Amino acid sequence: MNNQIGGLSCICIPKGYIIPMIKEVEKYINEQGLIKGGEKILVAFSGGPDSVFLAISLNELKYNIGLAYLNHQLRKDSMNEEEFVVDFARVNKIHLFKERGNVKETIKKKNLTLEVAAREVRREFLLKIMEREHFDLIATGHTLDDLIETFFIRLLRGSGFGLRSIPPYDYPFIRPILHLRKKDITDYLDSKGVPYYTDPTNSDRKILRNRIRGELIPLIEKMNPNAIYNIKRSIENLSEIEEAMQKIVGEMNFEVFKMHIKFPIAKYITLTEPMKFLFLKKLLAVFGYEYELKRAHIKSSNNIIELKSAIIEFEEDYGYIIKKTNLIPIGIETRGSFEFGDFKISTDIKEKKGIDFSPNIEYFDIDELELPLKVRTRKDGDCIMPFGLKGRKKLKEIFIEKRIPRFLRNLWPVIEDKRGVVFVPGVVRSERGRLNKKTRDVLIIKYERIKDE
Repeated sequence: MNNQIGGLSCICIPKGYIIPMIKEVEKYINEQGLIKGGEKILVAFSGGPDSVFLAISLNELKYNIGLAYLNHQLRKDSMNEEEFVVDFARVNKIHLFKERGNVKETIKKKNLTLEVAAREVRREFLLKIMEREHFDLIATGHTLDDLIETFFIRLLRGSGFGLRSIPPYDYPFIRPILHLRKKDITDYLDSKGVPYYTDPTNSDRKILRNRIRGELIPLIEKMNPNAIYNIKRSIENLSEIEEAMQKIVGEMNFEVFKMHIKFPIAKYITLTEPMKFLFLKKLLAVFGYEYELKRAHIKSSNNIIELKSAIIEFEEDYGYIIKKTNLIPIGIETRGSFEFGDFKISTDIKEKKGIDFSPNIEYFDIDELELPLKVRTRKDGDCIMPFGLKGRKKLKEIFIEKRIPRFLRNLWPVIEDKRGVVFVPGVVRSERGRLNKKTRDVLIIKYERIKDE
């Protein structure tokens, strides 16, 4: 296979102008401020024409680059593609980082579609290589066609807002050829005799993106040859509008935890309906659930919005976005640490005379407990004798008194021994296990909320 790459040349691009394409890439990079200078850039490389042209361009422009290739192992020809990628890197003397991913395992484990799972596995791979090898940016080969196709995919799926499609810069990702058409890229490579690998699934019309690419866009261009560039300008206008709206919603405070997001109601209720929609989508995007929210949800006057993967619950002072998940009960060692729901919990045993009382820690006379301990979520009928009281009380009543949102209670850790509930972190502990004059060994349970800053 001849992978020898020629020099710069001029080709015809839209509207008949003759522009050196790699110089056009350099101009776009500078206009968008994608690369300041001196950064180490990891190129997401597949061997396809877009990533080949991207690698050639950045290499010709003397940027410090490396290639990252992930073999998804989904196609029969995947090893041929990998061989092409290895040869390309060797001939062009560009360092290559390659791995083989298990997309099918991710699909099974996370219940994702093939497209979403492949994208997630690839993103994780790129970020891992970036961090491990100390790259500053990740360059992807998205083109103007990808931008337009993504716009139509979102439009057809009823995304409402969020139609601005693919941005040129989304740290750490940059898209230096987002302004170019695929056909211009392949024409350029063909004119230079530069080989590239063609993914056979690109012609599969069962895939929505391929139908848009092979049927819808040619039909639109037949009606108006400049339609793609008109749509591009509309996307840019939408981006400006959305950025202005994002600035407003960005001023709203919210807290992100492992299993939920919390935001103040007072400012939320002052927003217009479109702004509420955009704000909730922004928060849902943290968990990757933004496409589940529809405008009809916002029109509802209910205090609860139920989505496929999350619950949105509005209380008197705060609103909550809560992940839907089933937490499995786990045994607790007397020395160790674990995560459960929003909490990180650690346990230890010390002599009473050696303990130092601190916040977010509970202390139990270990001889008063019936080990082993277990952590689980709440059950109907759960009761506890609260610390300092003599009678038993239902956990449901205590959760209500503490104003814990209804659906968040389903993810709250409940720690029990063989005799029943002894501790609900941040909510209540039992009278049983109180330290006394005879206490020698103390079980220390420390807890903290897992918060994303």
